[in-house]
Amino acid sequence: MSFKILNVADRFASRVRFQSLLLNDKYILGLIVLIALALRIFIVQRQYFLGSDDAGYLGIAINLLKTGEFANPDWSFPVYPPLYPLFAALVYSLFGMVIDLPSQLNFVIFTSVLVLPVFWLAREFYGRKEAIVSGLSIALFPSLLLSQQVNWTSAEHIEIICVWSGIFCTWKGIANSKTCRFSSSIYLCDGHYRPADHHRLVAPVPGGAR
Repeated sequence: MSFKILNVADRFASRVRFQSLLLNDKYILGLIVLIALALRIFIVQRQYFLGSDDAGYLGIAINLLKTGEFANPDWSFPVYPPLYPLFAALVYSLFGMVIDLPSQLNFVIFTSVLVLPVFWLAREFYGRKEAIVSGLSIALFPSLLLSQQVNWTSAEHIEIICVWSGIFCTWKGIANSKTCRFSSSIYLCDGHYRPADHHRLVAPVPGGAR
């Protein structure tokens, strides 16, 4: 099945390449992201499982809203990374206490926008056609579409978009010799999994690291 998806993506990319005068990369990328979003929204409306660690993450988010403290409901310090609880707390504050809504939006949004850094990286390294194939593969690949149902994932969705975005920023920093790109890549690759008790920021220091 995966090979069929890749073949479909390759044929689509070849056809789009011949229509490049009509469609620029922004429109193509937007279309692929919309396809990814539509498929994931369709899936979560029909069958959805909370991730194996979702209860822990969402408990931290609820406690964060009620007390302002990043802690487990029993006040023990969490071993979980902070970004997913922060995202869940934001969702609860905007849409109310619909318990599984942060998990659903986490899956829909972050596995869809994963298309962006993968598309950009493929375009940088290979070309336009390969970027379209890579983006469509992310949008359509069964292991990503069904990751929630099969693996009961939770924070992995937001972590993987941080890692791939960090890789892209690293490459752009190397290609363009821009320190800000390296700084962005460090925060993206490092910050998403650091427990809150580390109380540190990692950034380039002029004249050497400390």
